[in-house]
Amino acid sequence: MSLARFTRFPNERGLGHALLVLAGLVQGPATIRANDIEVTNVTVETIGDSVSRVEFDITWANSWRTINAPGNRDAAWIFVKYLNAVTHTWEHAYLANGGHTTPFGVIDHLNGREVPGAAFDPVANRSVGVFLHRFGNGSGPFTAQGVRLVWDRGPYGIGQADIDSVKVFAIEMVYIPQGAYYLGSGGSELGHFYTYPDESSPYQVTSEAEIPIAAVPGALYYPDTLTDPNPNYHWGDQLGPIEVGFPKGFAPFYMMKHEVAQRDFVDFLNCLTRVQQSRHTGHPNNNALLAPGVTTVNNTYVMCNSGTSLGRQKIRCDEVVDPDAPVVFYCDGDGDGVGNEVDDGQWVACNYLHWRDLAAYLDWCGLRPMTELEFVKAGRGALQTPVPNEYVWGNTSAIPAGALANMDLINEQCPTTGANAVYNNLLTGPVRTGVFAAVGTDRAQAGAGYYGVLDLGGNVGELAVTIGFPNGRAFDGSLGDGGLDSLGLADEPTWPVTGYFSGVGVLGGAWILDNTYMRLSDRHTASHFTYTSRSGVNGGRGVRDAPVE
Repeated sequence: MSLARFTRFPNERGLGHALLVLAGLVQGPATIRANDIEVTNVTVETIGDSVSRVEFDITWANSWRTINAPGNRDAAWIFVKYLNAVTHTWEHAYLANGGHTTPFGVIDHLNGREVPGAAFDPVANRSVGVFLHRFGNGSGPFTAQGVRLVWDRGPYGIGQADIDSVKVFAIEMVYIPQGAYYLGSGGSELGHFYTYPDESSPYQVTSEAEIPIAAVPGALYYPDTLTDPNPNYHWGDQLGPIEVGFPKGFAPFYMMKHEVAQRDFVDFLNCLTRVQQSRHTGHPNNNALLAPGVTTVNNTYVMCNSGTSLGRQKIRCDEVVDPDAPVVFYCDGDGDGVGNEVDDGQWVACNYLHWRDLAAYLDWCGLRPMTELEFVKAGRGALQTPVPNEYVWGNTSAIPAGALANMDLINEQCPTTGANAVYNNLLTGPVRTGVFAAVGTDRAQAGAGYYGVLDLGGNVGELAVTIGFPNGRAFDGSLGDGGLDSLGLADEPTWPVTGYFSGVGVLGGAWILDNTYMRLSDRHTASHFTYTSRSGVNGGRGVRDAPVE
């Protein structure tokens, strides 16, 4: 995720933002780069009493659109936050339903609504953001200058004087087209899906209709694990059905190209209140580390709850903080107390994410959690014949990364010959997102899913909604609305909550686990995650339903 920022008024809390006012136009040059996407030159122009136009440039290096297989494209999901000059809190800027403009050769989806298939309503169905992607076929660097988004503030009672500063965020996404696909590979993966009663027969998903789970011929099924002596293996209760509303991966959707990077989570934390920050740092069952009133922080690496970086987790704060104001977070891979230097590891995948953290981040972004069925669709592709025991890149060959070069830099690399995944505990933690995708690499060499989603196998475990327990099956795919509750938690009612058998699992393996966890149809922990602590294994990404075109 990338953001750029402009400042409208002198900040009353003394953050020292630059201010330039010229003929009603407010501009600030600050830029933060993450992964390969970059937003720059943000300006905000007032048009009348209740409308603003947010203008910016955007670029990213690895863009594509193709009508040939896999027949898809990448895109940027773009959303806007503003700092309320009265409440001193960052709030979501809900956009107008139309009037956005882009340069020639670029198309934007105006339908970034909370419910994409329903009519726009400024109260009941707001426009949370927009998608931006190539208009025609092509690949390589993508740049759009002078993108303009219309921010209609009127329905929300936001006056010009209420705006202190604005941030524009962008996340690289990959379009997953509509289409039937297979669950299970016919292999020996733990907890694998199959068509009952033949465990070697994958199950085909042909629509978003209800899917039966039962020990009856033709139904979806998977092995029983409730009596398994290993409590770390949970595949589900074997009950169903999977209701119509549960996202099954047949309908088109967008998935984050990369796992959430540490810079991304820093950006999120720095837009929260102090109480909200305390919910997403330290121990997940004890919010004392950064609770209001705290002035001395010993465990400054707040995600791994340590005084030093553990497992390549680099997010930290200062040792002395204001007792009431929001804490300022940054990445500090070299431990020198100077944040966000070029070698501070901002682009490393963010581990130590609890489900509560990921869910809040996705809600705040206007995205939603992915389901375990969507994970399979993104990896395997539509109507691709499963290979027994295949990895997410479509074959059964994997080579682990055994070393790092350019450590913690934006061009961090794994020099191990042929390496295409991070697993087997050969490194001390996860690596830069998209590290194996380079010019000239194919799908297997890049460790990519069928459509171009990166790092679905290894690196950090992917937190996803499971079909294995009722709290997961109750998920209806509702999208994040850009806001959180007062405690900083996701407030979407059908999203799984934390706890044992909560409806959440972990997929795709991780840097510390062996290769079997990376197999696309493996369900070692598909219905279970460590909820009593933050694990150095877990991270994740989000998805969003594709707009109606």
